[in-house]
Amino acid sequence: MNSAANDPKTAGKLMEQYGVAIRRFFARRVHNHADVDDLTQQVFERLLKRAELTSIVNVQGYLFQIAANLIAERVRSAARRTRVLQEGNVTESSEPAGELTPERILLGEEACDRIVVALRELPARVRAVFILSRFEEMKAHEIAARLGVSISTVEHDMQRAVKYLKDAIK
Repeated sequence: MNSAANDPKTAGKLMEQYGVAIRRFFARRVHNHADVDDLTQQVFERLLKRAELTSIVNVQGYLFQIAANLIAERVRSAARRTRVLQEGNVTESSEPAGELTPERILLGEEACDRIVVALRELPARVRAVFILSRFEEMKAHEIAARLGVSISTVEHDMQRAVKYLKDAIK
């Protein structure tokens, strides 16, 4: 089935229709105005990657939610960088702290494999909560809304996933 979101004509129409408004949205919110075009492009890139346009009820709202998520991601990323710099955990060199021996690489690969297997063993909702939290950097209330569960369920599932994954790498 050919997705409408992958149709260049549809994507082009959406960029023409909403591109200026999205740029204004970013221009009011980011300090570095050189980033406005990049962020605007990322909005439409995410739309093309994740959405089937026929299933979106409010395309404008969807686009602005993507834009708001990009802003939130930038804020979280900047906060992490600031925290790391303040704690002094950054080394000047780009080299890893320890030597990358073949043994260390193998141990890392094995631990990674165990985590992937453990992720697959988790119940579907618990796995989804973990992935949305850790990889998509969504907050508990956002995950709860997306999955249609309570925030306490999200928190419980997250604790369950973390415990299971910790046990898997031991």
